[in-house]
Amino acid sequence: MNFKYWQWESHEYGEKKKAPSVKELAFVLENNDTHAYRLARVLCIVKRKGAVQLKEMPGDLPKATWHRYLEGAYRLGLLDKKDNTYVKINRFSNPLKNFADYYEKWLSREDAETEEELRLLFPNAEKGKYARGGAVEAPK
Repeated sequence: MNFKYWQWESHEYGEKKKAPSVKELAFVLENNDTHAYRLARVLCIVKRKGAVQLKEMPGDLPKATWHRYLEGAYRLGLLDKKDNTYVKINRFSNPLKNFADYYEKWLSREDAETEEELRLLFPNAEKGKYARGGAVEAPK
């Protein structure tokens, strides 16, 4: 994800909102021009048709490529899938707002004088420094 928060703060967002473009959406979600272009095409096709199946996608790209972008948009909450038909939906906004609210609540916790014990929160995480040949012990 290529989300640059300063481009979406109040003033900048107000300007972008005057003329919304799929380009802005695609560049946030994809890091290179080709991937952003393909995602934008998927979103535009679904927007125009309202619903689309994989077999209805244009023949200029392999079906596997179209499937990857359709499924990616589905996982992000930009599309919904019903019986192999992708339809436009917006499940993206509320979870993003809720995540931002959760982060804000975490930052402002009053009982923050005790730091969270990360080793207990992530018991299965590998800890230490790693090199090519395997684990290397951290200096003591």
